[in-house]
Amino acid sequence: IKEIAKNESNKIEILLLYIRTGLYPPPDLLIDLESRFEKYFNSNNSLEEAMFGSIITGAGDYSSRKKINYVHEEYKKLLALEKGGIVKDLGTQKTKAESIKKFTNSEISADSIVRTYRKTKNG
Repeated sequence: IKEIAKNESNKIEILLLYIRTGLYPPPDLLIDLESRFEKYFNSNNSLEEAMFGSIITGAGDYSSRKKINYVHEEYKKLLALEKGGIVKDLGTQKTKAESIKKFTNSEISADSIVRTYRKTKNG
């Protein structure tokens, strides 16, 4: 679990990972979270800022950004599966994006999924 947790930057997500696997989180994680709560209680900042860092204007809150990233990662996986011949070609990029939108139960438009993919595919 420590190897998986190294890839996650969010302390709440790491704590949840330990809880889901039935393991006790390490003391340094609990101390870090306690200090974040203490910071929240002693400031005028939102809980979002205390737990996840500064708010990114125009990018939504942490959960929104996480959902968007998930949808786009699933879209990229679908394209890779098609390219590898593992799943049949679903047609246009928009059709593929509609399929991912339905699969992820997302409110993100298919056009937005395709636009974001095109912007980031070379990056």
